Amino acid sequence: VDANVKDLDFDELTRLTVRNGVGHTDTIPAFADYVARADDLGMPVLIEIKLGGGDTPDHVERLIAELEELGSLERHIYHSLDAASVARLKQLRPDLTVGYTMAFAGVGAPDTPADFIVVEEWSATQEMQQSAESAGLGFLVWTVNDEPGAREMLRRDVDGIITDHPDLVLTARTGMAEETGLADTLIDALTRFVVVF
Repeated sequence: VDANVKDLDFDELTRLTVRNGVGHTDTIPAFADYVARADDLGMPVLIEIKLGGGDTPDHVERLIAELEELGSLERHIYHSLDAASVARLKQLRPDLTVGYTMAFAGVGAPDTPADFIVVEEWSATQEMQQSAESAGLGFLVWTVNDEPGAREMLRRDVDGIITDHPDLVLTARTGMAEETGLADTLIDALTRFVVVF
């Protein structure tokens, strides 16, 4: 379908069949269906409030209302690049776990009502992590999609890793739990920082 998502209504979107290029097809689930399935599986979801330009002024209130109607609001955690959405969500529901996603991290943690910050991998420095910890904020890193990056973040004991490949991160974590000496740590450091051209 040659159309922008914003130009399609709910029924049109949820009737579409999507393909991933390797033979899998499915329809687009409604947000409520996706959350209900996650709840059935006992799987908390990291829900991102992602603004697209056509957002209503009450988008945070609408999110809360939909998830409360599903009985799911407290089961999940939330984050957004939009500082105002983070502040509004914490204002309305201070009991929720909410993160502020930073497109670029400097050297210090921001002044935010959030419970954690989410920092892009290339700017997720040790100094930024220490600053977040000193400010009482959790520290998550996005989007870590390679094993050396995952191993580095696991060794640094970040609070969370956002990835497109959770199997890779889980495998790295399992392998690291079985390590017994310093050699693996040194190999990880060399693998991560030595680039061969």
